[in-house]
Amino acid sequence: MGVGNFFSNLGTPINIINNLLQGKARAAGTETGRLLLNSTLGLGGLFDPASRAGIQQRDEDFGQTLGVWGVPPGAFVVLPFLGPSSLRDGPALAVDIYTHPLTYYDNSSIRTKLYVLLAIERRASVLSVEKALEDAYDEYAFVRDAYLQRRVFLVYDGDPPDENFYEDFEDDFEDEDLSEFE
Repeated sequence: MGVGNFFSNLGTPINIINNLLQGKARAAGTETGRLLLNSTLGLGGLFDPASRAGIQQRDEDFGQTLGVWGVPPGAFVVLPFLGPSSLRDGPALAVDIYTHPLTYYDNSSIRTKLYVLLAIERRASVLSVEKALEDAYDEYAFVRDAYLQRRVFLVYDGDPPDENFYEDFEDDFEDEDLSEFE
């Protein structure tokens, strides 16, 4: 639990930056308060007193920011070692890595060990999902649909548009004259 809290706290600046880029000043302020509270009273983020105080974390990343800016998700892809993504979210990972504080830690030996610990923690956090994956008729379709639905949910902060949203988007492309590309 403490390891997850530590890495969650360490990634909070990414949340702050992306909240600001999405025009969510209040959420950025809340995340700043979480960072300060957890970094001080939470002993560098090992504990999460902010959640106990009712200040919930809202994870944001650059893929979500691009989604808020209107960039469509594109095709679903599975990145080696990184897992499910989309053509929008995959390249956005580079921005998230660039803005992560661990990237700028000078001691490469400790930084590498922390990245390994982060990878172990992330793997452990998804172990509970393996049973659902084993029960799925088509594992690829299950992961694809679950990933894309979750990303829509995150981009729209839990209030995604109605089902017709995607149909309208597809209709826009059907009306285009694509004969010049044939």
